[in-house]
Amino acid sequence: MSNCYNDLEFDKIMQQVEQDDRDGLLEEEIFTYEDRLGYHADDDRDEILFEIAEDRARELGLWI
Repeated sequence: MSNCYNDLEFDKIMQQVEQDDRDGLLEEEIFTYEDRLGYHADDDRDEILFEIAEDRARELGLWI
């Protein structure tokens, strides 16, 4: 897949992750990242959401 396609798809995934966060659907996953990576759920929320989006992209095969 092309990098342009991957970038567009990642943007869509990131938007969905941000929407899921606003809807309160990611709290358990966020606390998992907090424990696993040492992030703080409030202070490092943007980094956690980015990590969640990257994991979802990997699951879809966007990155090798």
